Amino acid sequence: MGKVLIVDDEPSMRRILAANLRLDSHIVVEAAGVVDATAILAREDFDVVLTDQKMPDGNGLDVLQAAKQGDPATSVIFLTAVGTLELAVESMKEGAFDFLTKPFVPDAVRAAVKRACEHSALLRENAVLRTAVLQMEGPDEIFGESEGIRAVRETIALVAPKDTTVLITGDTGTGKELVARQGNRI
Repeated sequence: MGKVLIVDDEPSMRRILAANLRLDSHIVVEAAGVVDATAILAREDFDVVLTDQKMPDGNGLDVLQAAKQGDPATSVIFLTAVGTLELAVESMKEGAFDFLTKPFVPDAVRAAVKRACEHSALLRENAVLRTAVLQMEGPDEIFGESEGIRAVRETIALVAPKDTTVLITGDTGTGKELVARQGNRI
């Protein structure tokens, strides 16, 4: 299904989580803390990182930052006994995918990891598709600084947000299609 990194300073917690996630055919890697997790994240990519918040060598927000720095499409789930509303809000603002509290229901964790794997896959697919579209469309900017080009950009910016049909006229090779594509991007 996906590749999951479990970060928790309690070996028994890591073992239980790993056993449950392997039921869904996930590839599971375990880290004993923030330093261990950061080293693993520097050399491997993961679909999901499941992390505790409070650990002796740091916290889950450090793990979240390392995961997102390595691959912004990695989904990070907090699983913590220190489940305060402030921490949940802060972790979500920083880019966490989900926030679960201990003690946990194994099926709820498995479902959250499954959703997170799907989310990561969609983010990666979206990035690939965006790159492909940009390559097919060519440059996404109309180049030039003349008064005429500035007027064209201003007109595109005014007309593009409106739900209306626009007739673009001009001689062959003057950039009508480029104007139309630029308007579609706004």
